[in-house]
Amino acid sequence: MRHLISLGSEDVSLQRQQGFFDRYIARSYPGFCRAISASEKANFYRHVAQFAEAFFAVETEALKVL
Repeated sequence: MRHLISLGSEDVSLQRQQGFFDRYIARSYPGFCRAISASEKANFYRHVAQFAEAFFAVETEALKVL
């Protein structure tokens, strides 16, 4: 998403991306990533969750620029 934002896509496309992110991702990713990170059985996925949380934090900030 950040790449598309930086390319200067048309406003409608950016609003759609932001709406999708806000509706489906932004509300759930922090708790989901924390739950995976806290699991003792999720050795590999713990690292994936930490990466995902950082990635989505960057996306959140990029979408605020709109």
